Amino acid sequence: MRRRNTLISAIRRTTVTAAVFATLAGGLVGCGQGTGESAAPGPAGTSTAPNPKETLLAAVPDETRPGFSYTIRDWETTLTGEVAPAVKSIHLRTSFKDPELGFTMHMAYLTVDKEAWARINFTETEGLTGLPKLPNKWMRLDPTKLTDDDSLPTEYDGADVASLKPVLANTTIVQSASGNYRGTVDLSGPAAADILSEETIAGIGDGAKTLPFQATVDVDGRLTTFVVKVPAVGKTKAYDYSVTYGDYGKAPAVAAPTDAVPAPALAYELLNG
Repeated sequence: MRRRNTLISAIRRTTVTAAVFATLAGGLVGCGQGTGESAAPGPAGTSTAPNPKETLLAAVPDETRPGFSYTIRDWETTLTGEVAPAVKSIHLRTSFKDPELGFTMHMAYLTVDKEAWARINFTETEGLTGLPKLPNKWMRLDPTKLTDDDSLPTEYDGADVASLKPVLANTTIVQSASGNYRGTVDLSGPAAADILSEETIAGIGDGAKTLPFQATVDVDGRLTTFVVKVPAVGKTKAYDYSVTYGDYGKAPAVAAPTDAVPAPALAYELLNG
């Protein structure tokens, strides 16, 4: 895996200065594919039940999956989009409402193999001046003009958009019943960067080693939901970090835009913070 930040991290680090934009700050998609190995067969005439942890790991989206949609949520950010592993492409969308000025910034990213585009627009801007004038089209990104391209999605980086493979590898207890899984996950180590900010991890302390989670898998062995219960830290109330997958084989197609324009300098000022 090349990038450790999740999509939420990538969007949040895109800062917008006070008088003109807004700030998306904080900490959370990455990659990592593969399937879990099945348990070794028992003696003749018997069968060994699949290991729940291995089954859950194997359910995480990988390059063999058909296209699907996803939603990733934490206490303040929601990302939605589609993934098409067959053509190495990811589409993601999010919106941020400025609590003081009242406008909403809508951001979208699209990656197809080693190319990337962004789209940014503003709504609810009545009475406001000074907002940036950006093309109302997909803007083709030049990674060399991004000051920290490892934290923004500049190329396809695998079907595991929520970086759940390394997270689920740290589960310590997994119980299952009819496609429903629950247990605890250790988010005190490196994999936690894909779920929690450093401040949150420090605030939780030792409790980060045994955070409760729930997950569901469909009848075809594909992950559909993953939820971690995050306790209150400082002024942040307890919340659910959740990932939802769906529309396997039915999600809208993800393709390179045909009318994209080169991203202007102002777009890079936004993306570089």
